[in-house]
Amino acid sequence: MHRLKPWQTAVTLVALFAGLLLVVNLKTRMATATPAKNNDSVVLKIKENEKAILKYEQEIAKTRQELDEFQKSKTQGRDNLQGLQKRLDEARLKAGLMPVEGPGIVFTLDDRNQALELAKKSGEEIDYWDYLVHDSDVLHLVNELKAVGAEAISLNDERIVSSSDIKCGGFILFTNGTRLGAPYIIKALGEPALLEKTLKEGPTYAGLVGRDYPITLKKEDKIYIPAYRSPISMKYGKIVKEAN
Repeated sequence: MHRLKPWQTAVTLVALFAGLLLVVNLKTRMATATPAKNNDSVVLKIKENEKAILKYEQEIAKTRQELDEFQKSKTQGRDNLQGLQKRLDEARLKAGLMPVEGPGIVFTLDDRNQALELAKKSGEEIDYWDYLVHDSDVLHLVNELKAVGAEAISLNDERIVSSSDIKCGGFILFTNGTRLGAPYIIKALGEPALLEKTLKEGPTYAGLVGRDYPITLKKEDKIYIPAYRSPISMKYGKIVKEAN
């Protein structure tokens, strides 16, 4: 059997009492319009009807009050739900699960392709490893940006979060389980001047410049960093219930 919701019950009661009130009014009018054999019985009937009408009016007023209270509680419940949704969005934002945009820097680092071609033409003995961008270089750059307070970082449009790894895959890099190839584009959201200064004065940047790696570093008023897209799982960690 289908159960009525609280607000449906309240509306039904209002309609019921309104109908009863209408019936009582009709009966009263019929009683007064019909010639009475006994005036006393007519007066008594009218008084009874008036009492009944008063009772129904009180019931209707009570039901309307209950309906108003229900609507108010419903609004409060909706407000509570919106508050919970806001807290959830804030948590997802901090965890990197939502895309963000704002001021920051764009750092581009490429393999030493031009130097490699010159080495080939000159007949030098070539170690390709010397011409590639290494995972350690990218990892150090990302860590320097984290340390200075970058609010969000991406590598080739892969969002970097606390669980992200940056590791070597031969001639490519891997992060979040995704294959990435040069050029490597690091985007960082935060105070552009501070982020730029941090990288340029850091040891990693100086080492790359000293080895003639192609580098560009630009400050931007608005950059877009996507949300973390890889699965999130926790194998060993468990939720700890805090004591009251």
